[in-house]
Amino acid sequence: MSAWQNVFILQRFIVLPFKNAASTLAESLDSICKQTEPSFVAYLINDHSSDDSLSMAQNLADNDSRFVVLQNDGHGIVDALNTGLARCRDGIVFRMDADDRMHPQRLARQTDHLQSVDISSST
Repeated sequence: MSAWQNVFILQRFIVLPFKNAASTLAESLDSICKQTEPSFVAYLINDHSSDDSLSMAQNLADNDSRFVVLQNDGHGIVDALNTGLARCRDGIVFRMDADDRMHPQRLARQTDHLQSVDISSST
């Protein structure tokens, strides 16, 4: 790893859209909370849920500042993802669905790998 990489640590963002996911969302959110790398911001994007999933997400966000609940500006998963991505700046985006589970070292391992390879990008 170069000296530059040792100093420059990218912000980690998790983008998780959900709609009526009360049956799976708790496990998904729990797997995020159990990350060995605790430095991240998780955007939980509600896509007009009519079950308890919004209250579940909001309860977590009320108790853990790393979690932010957003309302989908449009309808559907693409609009929900775009709502979350619009908040992500200068960092690595990790994508999840409401029925996904993260390995406890996912953020740490993927960040290490991305910072160890010689890549460049521009916008």
